Amino acid sequence: MSVPAIDPLSAQLVAARGHGGERFVRMLHEAAAPGARGADAAAKIHKAATGLLSQALVMPVLKELRGGSLAWGPFKPGDGERTFGPMLDQRIADRIAGSERVALGRRLEESLMRRRGVIA
Repeated sequence: MSVPAIDPLSAQLVAARGHGGERFVRMLHEAAAPGARGADAAAKIHKAATGLLSQALVMPVLKELRGGSLAWGPFKPGDGERTFGPMLDQRIADRIAGSERVALGRRLEESLMRRRGVIA
């Protein structure tokens, strides 16, 4: 499945994330639609920016931390933790990426809004 690139940032995203990046490109494309301006476009860009930050930066770090455990014997992760751990990691990554304290998230969102003409 191919998604046409909207701009160089979108093309880089698709190349970097493969088919997983298509969701973010679609959200950005919807935010750039002629009828999508103001609060609606800003909300879609915020969702795309936090999703990108969550998937591309925070999730790999959490996955590495979970996989690099030196626990042994009775302290090793059980079946439940191996099954549901990634779901917990996703929730944690989403909360970190959506936090107002994460300056990178705000900068990414600002950059995307400028590229889409939502803000000057």
